[in-house]
Amino acid sequence: MIAKNDISQLTKVSEGVRQELAAELRAADVNWKQAYGEYQSGGWYVAPLANSQGSEDQLKLDAGAPCATPLLGRMPSVQRFLDSTELDYRLVRLARIAPGAFMHEHNDEVGIQQERLRLHLPITTQPDAVLSFDGVNVHAAEGYLWKLDHERVAHAAANFGKTDRVHLIVDCLVNDRLRELVAGEALDQSLVLPKPILSAAFKRELMSCSIELLHAGEQQKAEDRLLATFSRFDLQGGSSYDLLIEMYESLPHYTERLEYWSERLKEVRGRTERLQ
Repeated sequence: MIAKNDISQLTKVSEGVRQELAAELRAADVNWKQAYGEYQSGGWYVAPLANSQGSEDQLKLDAGAPCATPLLGRMPSVQRFLDSTELDYRLVRLARIAPGAFMHEHNDEVGIQQERLRLHLPITTQPDAVLSFDGVNVHAAEGYLWKLDHERVAHAAANFGKTDRVHLIVDCLVNDRLRELVAGEALDQSLVLPKPILSAAFKRELMSCSIELLHAGEQQKAEDRLLATFSRFDLQGGSSYDLLIEMYESLPHYTERLEYWSERLKEVRGRTERLQ
């Protein structure tokens, strides 16, 4: 079961503030950028609001002090919210997941050596938009500022709903205010949604469909079917990458893809052999 040190609610955010941010988002001319293409199905976009260069092209955290991007200059309500938190934020961005899209299972990279945490503020969402962990999905509900242990815990994000999910994501250095919030963290268990176990029969069906797609020249669709299993099923401690490796081990002429997903398994799970 997921624990509150993995993901938690830090503090309530008033509905009035959320609605103000949502209205500002609708009115803003957001230049969404598709990023981290090899780690997503397509449909995951970001829009930087603050970083060390004040650039709408800078996506990674570094040790520099934050500067507002032109987009944040057009979103004064977001700036007021950030100022009100008393947090030492360094990288701020909007993240949008389109309906049907998902991020692959991953651990986020460490951008700097200083102690930091990543916070999420849902601006627009619905119950079918989830953060995925081993065995469970968590719906990051509106009305809270959330903390995610994104470096230590393997996770994914998926939007199985019919409207966009948009979060404000804030990378912060740990200061006294953030320590105070973490000391009072909680996790509403009604938002923790156990996933069904992937049965052997359905696994065989998934494998068969994916292999058919491969033979039809639809490699991305074939891989996406298996990658989505992490957000849809309890893999019993396994990884979606185990399924991809198993598929490619059964097929000749796919050595490159087998090696690619074996490296991803090592990157995320720290092991080189798939679970049997």
